[in-house]
Parts: sequence; C-alpha cells; structure tokens
Amino acid sequence: MPKASMTSAIATISNDWRLRPLIASLLRRRIEAKFRGSILGIAWVVLLPLAMLAVYTLVFEHFLKIRWPGAQASGGVETALRIYIGLLVLNYFAENLSVAPQLILEHQQFVKKIVFPLPVLAYVATLASLLPFILGLGIAFLFLFFLPQAHHLPHPWLLPASLLPLLFWGLAIQWWLAAIGVFVRDLGHLVGPLISLLMFLSPIFYDRASIPLPWQDWLLLNPLTLPIESLRALFFASTPPSLSGLALNLLLALLLATSGRYLFTRLQPGFADVI
Repeated sequence: MPKASMTSAIATISNDWRLRPLIASLLRRRIEAKFRGSILGIAWVVLLPLAMLAVYTLVFEHFLKIRWPGAQASGGVETALRIYIGLLVLNYFAENLSVAPQLILEHQQFVKKIVFPLPVLAYVATLASLLPFILGLGIAFLFLFFLPQAHHLPHPWLLPASLLPLLFWGLAIQWWLAAIGVFVRDLGHLVGPLISLLMFLSPIFYDRASIPLPWQDWLLLNPLTLPIESLRALFFASTPPSLSGLALNLLLALLLATSGRYLFTRLQPGFADVI
C-alpha cells in the first residue's frame, strides 16, 4: 500500500472518533437484538463465562487434578484460570472471524437504500465482541480471591498493553474479511477450520515454554499468543512478555487494521453492484 494511502487511512481511522454517537447507537441496538426474547437478557454475558470458569475449576481441580507447570498450591484453580483466559482470547477472535464475512451482506439496506458510513459497522461488530471478553476478564479477576498469591497483580500495565492490540486485531479482521466477503461468498466456510487451527496453535491448553524450543518462536507468529501470555502474566507472578514483542504485536495489528480500512474503502463502490 502506498505511503500516502497509508497516511490517509490512518487519518480516516482517527476521524472516526466523531462518529462515536452513531457507533454507540448501533452497538446498543446490536446487543439488544442479540438478547431480545431471552428471559435473562444481557445477564447471559456474565452467567456464561462464570459457568465456564466454574466447570473448568471443577474438572481440573477435582476430576483431573492437573496442575499448570509452576502453579502454586491451588494448582487446579490456577490451571482452570489460565485455560479460561486463553479461551477468552480465542472466543474474541472466533467471534470476529465468524461475523466479518457476512457483515456487509447482513446490512444490505445500508448499501443500497441510504448513504451510510459502512466502515463503522466494523467498530460495532468489534466492540460487540469485546464486551463479553471484558466481562469475562472481570469474572477472572473475581476468581483471584481463590489465588492469594496473585492478588497483588504483578504486572498491571499489561492490561492496556493486551487490550489495545486486541481492538485493532478485531478491526483488521472485520475490514479485511467484510470487504472480501462481499465478493467471495465461500469465505465463511473457511472460518470454522481456521478457528480450530488457531485453538491448537495457541498456548491455551499448554504453556509455550513446555513445547520444543524451535516451535516456541514460531508460535509467536500466532496473533493470539502474546495477548494470552500477557494477560496470564497480569494475573500471576511470572516473567512478563518482552516489551518489544508487545509493541510489535500492536504495530502489526495497527498496520493490518489500517490496510484493511484502505482495502474496504477501495472496494466499497462495488458493493452495490454485487449485492
């Protein structure tokens, strides 16, 4: 992508701040539509991760008695919490990957009938995926009461360092796949295998340090690896990921989001013809 186009795309993303009332309104409508007709409503966003973490604790603490390498005395609870944090990150990426290919196709009325800033749909979808992730992370904080050794949160600065790249990764996924998905309808069929691939190639059910050395570095190419490890380091007194790695992860996410926005803008004039 030309340097001038990159600069223009970055400026455009910065200017999207003025559209925040529209984004907030669409986000509220999306959340309300998702839970419309449900007895418990938005409470499911809290209850589901809480139930997940309770089940993980029961299985790993009492059934399997599995302890994470280097875990303290409450090894089963800590193991469940580490796996839960990894699955939170995976679910965030999976939600964005599942929604993105159909994002424009499901909002055809905004393409054909009215003049609408279509790129803001990516913000709505990303924030809708980020909401359950943040609430699930809050539940993980509550479970720290079962882990006295983690109460001091050894690396609190890792929270913004982990969340900001996730936001840009979500936007990158939405803009890239939403734009391409309009023209390539088969894209949605690749999402399921890709999510499975990400799950097994991410340090969710295992510690990256426990796998053979050559593969440890290769695993860093997975965009889920550093967010998972930085969030785990936030909870437990372990060595934090390198600052250079976190900065590189943020830079890559920002680069892909910016190039995705540029691609989306370039392809947008052809959406109406295809739809």
